[in-house]
Formats: sequence, structure tokens, C-alpha cells
Amino acid sequence: MYATNRWGGNGWPDGAHTWALRSTVERPLYRTHETRRLSALCRETRDEVVAARAGKRIVTDLYALGIEPASSHLRAQAHAEGEGFSVGKRFSDPYGIPDPTQRAGWSQLCARISGGFAQGVVVVGQSDISTDPDEVEFTLRWLHAHCAFVDFVLAQLPVSTVTDH
Repeated sequence: MYATNRWGGNGWPDGAHTWALRSTVERPLYRTHETRRLSALCRETRDEVVAARAGKRIVTDLYALGIEPASSHLRAQAHAEGEGFSVGKRFSDPYGIPDPTQRAGWSQLCARISGGFAQGVVVVGQSDISTDPDEVEFTLRWLHAHCAFVDFVLAQLPVSTVTDH
């Protein structure tokens, strides 16, 4: 069928296309693993904060990234209220600044969290924080250190009960 066989004995193609093909195969697996790991960390942090504040009011601030954040804020508000959280302030930033620590709205939100005025943040999706999984993880851990959590409106991938080997 093919004039040449590009596949080597190790299951990867031989030649110049090896790295190009490998990256298309490995990237989705890495992203899936990262998404699952971050989703688990997100849920664990949220569960810990909710359990620690049992019987107390939990205030969540809303955050949206974009030029017109009204619809994202409405979705975040509906989610927060549906979960039984009180809604605090609304923050937003325009697109363009990839580092959340350089965004004015995000910095104001973090000041409220560190001051204890809010115990959670509700956003539509992880990309509102960052597209970099390491930055999202740093944010989740920072919030956890300040007895707060982030909740995403969009459903995250379920965490597999099968352990990775």
C-alpha cells in the first residue's frame, strides 16, 4: 500500500517526521492528564474550604476575562447561587495580558481573598485565569494557602479512579 515503511521497531516513525508526529500524539495526552490533575486539585481545595466553613456563609467573588464580561458574570452568579454561595464583588479584565498577576481586576480580587473578604472565586473556565497549566496550578495553591478556592462554571473532566503507572 505504501512505497516505504516509516515505522521503526520502537513504534515511532523513523526520519524527519518523528518529532512532528510525536508532538501531535503526546500533547493531547499531556493536556488530558494536566486537566484531570488540576480538576482534582480544584475539587479538593473547594471541599476543604467548604468543610472548614461548615455552617458559615461562603462569599465568592466573580471574575471574567473579556471586553464584555456581563454574560460570564451572570453564568458565574447563577452557578455560585446554585451551589449555595453568597456572591460578593465582580471583577474583570480585558483580553491581552496573559499573566493574571499583571491584571488590575485579578489583583483586586486577590487582595479581597488575602484580606479574608471572600472565600472563593467563580469563573467560567480555566482560561479566564490562564492558558498555562502551571499558572493555574500556582493560582489554585495560592488560593488554598489563603483558605479560598476557585470554582469553574464549565464542567471539568472527571478524575479517573484508575491510578496512573
